[in-house]
Amino acid sequence: MYEEIRADLEEQRQKLETRLNKIATGHLANGPVDADSQEQATENANDEVYDGLEANAIEHLEAIKAALTRMNEGAYGVCVDCDEKIPVARLKALPFAVRCVACESARE
Repeated sequence: MYEEIRADLEEQRQKLETRLNKIATGHLANGPVDADSQEQATENANDEVYDGLEANAIEHLEAIKAALTRMNEGAYGVCVDCDEKIPVARLKALPFAVRCVACESARE
């Protein structure tokens, strides 16, 4: 039933894992901090960007892995709050959604 969504999640997972590897490689490849204070400021700003990208990718990757786990356990597409089915249209738009629209709106 959710084969298309599973395929999309797997593809996103692979892309994020590749991106995280690139971020880690680029981040670690910077080497020691430059002695020039202006260069240090630039390196620190770059590090902050890398850290932000990495945190965002990790969060997204964890949500995808959780969705795939729910699929494997047969719990995918069921709202964690009300136990009602999450509409397929919502899952296609947000494949790692854990709540139906009504329950998500109530949380906000």
